[in-house]
Amino acid sequence: MLRWYRPQLRALVYALGSLTVGCAGSQAARFETVSEFPEDAERHPAGVSVDPVSELPPSQDRADTSAGVVVLTTPADPAQGRESVRRFFRAVVSESTEDLEAELGENAQIQLSSGARLPVAAFWRQRFASLDYAALAGSPLFRDKDIETYRGADIKQLGGRRRFPIAVPDDSMLVRVKLAITRSGRTRIFADEIYFLLRPSSDGYKISEVVEDFQLP
Repeated sequence: MLRWYRPQLRALVYALGSLTVGCAGSQAARFETVSEFPEDAERHPAGVSVDPVSELPPSQDRADTSAGVVVLTTPADPAQGRESVRRFFRAVVSESTEDLEAELGENAQIQLSSGARLPVAAFWRQRFASLDYAALAGSPLFRDKDIETYRGADIKQLGGRRRFPIAVPDDSMLVRVKLAITRSGRTRIFADEIYFLLRPSSDGYKISEVVEDFQLP
């Protein structure tokens, strides 16, 4: 039976040999390539998906989340208001008009018990000229617990349960100070309490209005 397959085996070997020679004689396919693009070739930036910028709604103190995108107003920081008032009193004790004016907003006014309204800086210059506030240096004018701070939103929540001598906008705050020292000897130098209205500014809060039941002697 092996002799019967010899012709077929011989033909198969011949075919494989021819195929091998054909592959060895053929050349590999070549493709044109470049190492760099010509200078005048048009280039396109990488595609980036950019979402259109939507304009945000105006800020507000309160908003319903069902309204979608809302922007809330940053609440006033009571600590900033109290610190501004402390710097105000330090300027008073040092009788520094310059330091005092640094805590005042533009056109800051003081409302007196007589109903008169005067520029805060000008009124304090008169007080420095006629009263000795430097003698109070080192004396505690008030205690921390005697400083009360109210934001505009807080006053709205109080309703009519508490009355204040001045209206407070939502973005502002009211600081009430109860003085521990009101006299130097027999001379009145402060009212029993002073209210400060502070409005937001580019560098914190500035005093825009003062209410004090006081008259120069």
